[in-house]
Amino acid sequence: MPSEIVPNAGLYLYLPLAVLICSIVQSLVGVGLLLFGTPTLLLLGMEFGETLAVLLPCSVTVNLCQLHGGLPCNKQAILRIARITLPMIFLGLLTTLWGMDTRWMPIVVGFALLGLGVLRLSSRALAWLNRVVASYQNTYLAVMGLAHGLSNMGGGLLVVYAGTLSDDKEEIRRTIALGYLAFALTQLATLAINQPQLFHTGNLCLPVISLLSYLAGNRLFQHLSTAHFGRLVTGLVLTYGVVTVGKALG
Repeated sequence: MPSEIVPNAGLYLYLPLAVLICSIVQSLVGVGLLLFGTPTLLLLGMEFGETLAVLLPCSVTVNLCQLHGGLPCNKQAILRIARITLPMIFLGLLTTLWGMDTRWMPIVVGFALLGLGVLRLSSRALAWLNRVVASYQNTYLAVMGLAHGLSNMGGGLLVVYAGTLSDDKEEIRRTIALGYLAFALTQLATLAINQPQLFHTGNLCLPVISLLSYLAGNRLFQHLSTAHFGRLVTGLVLTYGVVTVGKALG
């Protein structure tokens, strides 16, 4: 049986705070709630499935807000994600929910993100990274989906992928947001079918917090230049790598 969704009184304070901070990050870049929120809630004593049930509706809320208005995204990339990545997310999440040992996956994802983040620090290395991802898109997308299904930490890989497709910050963020929305809906459907008891009405206030966080974060986004956005993405990828490796080895 799953543990209670609020295993201790302290979580009443920390859970909304974690959702608030991670939602602001996601409103800026397109990802953040799942990768930062997942290790945070696991450290606070929640189970993996419970963590998904809390964070996924919040993630969907922010991504839907980001997609409002019909601005451009990379449609070919989204079609590739739907065809290749989403089935791998489904398989990976089923593997996790069935109780198989997947503790090794965050270590692999974390070190991959650190390497990718370091490459982004150099314009020449970034150009090489873009060519590699473009040449092996299908393999990259499959690995990204499996990693996300197993660990909930594929968002950093999605950020890297979207960053190789365009230099326009609006298009990058919307491509990330639409891809991440597809990730979350796939996970929600898988979770609702296999473990519907994990969803609790007491958590309905959390997507509202995410909505308010988006309104604040979106104001910050409008003042970011393309160069600053690129540096933010690189910093986020490196931070994701550190957090992921730290959680896995801690």
